[in-house]
Amino acid sequence: MRDLREFHDPDLYLPIGGKTYRITSPNAEDGLRLRALFAEPDAKFTDDDQVAEIKRLFGATREPRMAEVYVYDAAGEPVIDSQTGLPVTEIKDVGNWVGGVWQEMNDDGISWREIMHAGTTAMLHYGQGATLAEIFWETGMGDMEGNRLPPAPETMTGGPRSSSPKKRKAAKRTQRRK
Repeated sequence: MRDLREFHDPDLYLPIGGKTYRITSPNAEDGLRLRALFAEPDAKFTDDDQVAEIKRLFGATREPRMAEVYVYDAAGEPVIDSQTGLPVTEIKDVGNWVGGVWQEMNDDGISWREIMHAGTTAMLHYGQGATLAEIFWETGMGDMEGNRLPPAPETMTGGPRSSSPKKRKAAKRTQRRK
């Protein structure tokens, strides 16, 4: 048999704004963990859980930066020290998430909602399979912050719709022959 890597590409390719972003396939441990998260019938992803999974899939790491910041009360007013009369401060991590596709998308000016849509697609791709991920990518169905409705009929072109560059190219060739 031929070497699998000669003909199989496990990565996911997502086109956004004329550029295709490569989401590297997770290793076996992370892939099984993601599959298990989706296989659990009572599993509930919080927003923080979802963002954490997306950052992991996109290769982001935390770059801490400690800074002195003001403390604010519930009304948004600075807390004043009763003895000194000065605003109260605390040391807080105000760092960033950097690296991988996360950084690449951020540097390219990709919006938060687009990053979350792409990230959720990647989670579905590696956690549930390519078909469900492609449906989500194209429709946004189930995307709580995104488009909750199917696309309008006039936007459904019937053209090449796959997130796989090879499938899109083949679909374009087929469409030209018609």
